[in-house]
Amino acid sequence: MDITVERIVQLIKSKKIAEATFAEDIGMGRNTVNNWKGGRSKTYLKKVDAIADYFGVSVDYLLGRTDNPAPPRLNADNAIIVQGDYVGPVTEDERVFVEQVLKAYREQQKHDKS
Repeated sequence: MDITVERIVQLIKSKKIAEATFAEDIGMGRNTVNNWKGGRSKTYLKKVDAIADYFGVSVDYLLGRTDNPAPPRLNADNAIIVQGDYVGPVTEDERVFVEQVLKAYREQQKHDKS
């Protein structure tokens, strides 16, 4: 069994749910987990985002890239929130641009108040 399947099986056990229930909850057939464990299928790779969301863990954890199951936290340095909606991760260039615009706006506000 590969690490992703091992971790999925471990999470299923820790949540005390049936493998068939889990499979149905993510839109798969009842025997899906058995097929994964037997190496007959790797359909979990298509569902890795849904599986991570289901268990509240990161995709990186499921794929064995980290041993920390916690999903990454939103970092204000690499994300933008517009009118309360999360726009998503931004590149370094985009972050610098937004920061410069904000600084210019604040400077203008200082001058307008004077």
